[in-house]
Amino acid sequence: MALNDYIKVMPKVELNVLLHAAIHPKTLATIADQNDITDQLKHFQNWIKQYTTPDVNKLDEVSRVTMGWIQQPDDLKLIVYELATLLHHQNVRYAEISVDPTLFSAVTTSPEDLLTIINDGRDRAERAWGIKVAWVMLIPREEPRKAEEIFRWASTMASRKAGIVGVGVSGKESILPVGQFERPYKTVEKRDVARVIRAGDDLGAQGVQAAVDTLNPTRIIDARGAAESAELLTRLRETGVSVMVNLSRALKNGWVKELSAYPLRTIYDAGVRLVLCSDMPTFYNTSLTREYQLALDAELLSLEELEDVALNAVRASMLDEDGKAAMMEQFKAEHETLRALHN
Repeated sequence: MALNDYIKVMPKVELNVLLHAAIHPKTLATIADQNDITDQLKHFQNWIKQYTTPDVNKLDEVSRVTMGWIQQPDDLKLIVYELATLLHHQNVRYAEISVDPTLFSAVTTSPEDLLTIINDGRDRAERAWGIKVAWVMLIPREEPRKAEEIFRWASTMASRKAGIVGVGVSGKESILPVGQFERPYKTVEKRDVARVIRAGDDLGAQGVQAAVDTLNPTRIIDARGAAESAELLTRLRETGVSVMVNLSRALKNGWVKELSAYPLRTIYDAGVRLVLCSDMPTFYNTSLTREYQLALDAELLSLEELEDVALNAVRASMLDEDGKAAMMEQFKAEHETLRALHN
């Protein structure tokens, strides 16, 4: 078995993929046409083009405009189903998909409505493919008041039973300091809910440190600059914070000139719980399988270490302990079988 085939069929868990940034451009164009957006919006094709050749500095604006085209419950159900199907074809067994409720106001009147609709799409995918999906509710940094409202709702027993396992804040650190979100993070900290923050993209290690000190997150997306501080890496390891990395994002944003320069090895060797993710797969023309392949091709991780990273995703998931244990054993058994075929 060739290495690229090995990577394709490896069992995987996806913990950081944004629903609005995982839509196929053809699906988005079809939805827009059905909702008469193509006739109403000037420069429609320019917006669609942003999904294939995006300006990385305008992704938030593109997301706000294009998600307004999703106006019917069936539109939203479709994009959930298609994403779950895409993940299934990468042999993803379990996924925690991130959803920004503020982007879907054209189709929902309340968070409860949103959850009902996306669960319909999720359930259809599970019936078709067996993939299990849970939700992480993400709020943009410019919405601190909305964060309090959504965090409180998402951490209720009813919301958690309906599949919400985490909450978080995304967006550039320069918009608002992390201190603006301390109260909502503290609200959910005692309720066994994953707490996610995108940090380091603007402020480097300083931003990651501030996020850890102020919010006590369970997961940090990007964590750019953390590898430059041995003290910070030790803190991340000792507190059990998972670091969610997307190599394509780092390359597209110019954080490194070539992937071999990405400090993935430093993070992994420090014992930090490293997890690869697809993050914004449409915008960055990637997938979880591709992120695994990139790490291997750039010689950032060995195949054995890549298997360990795949297990890290299970460890960092919000599956219950029995579910984690069963999936860990299943993954290890499949790794052993695949290695025998590869050798």
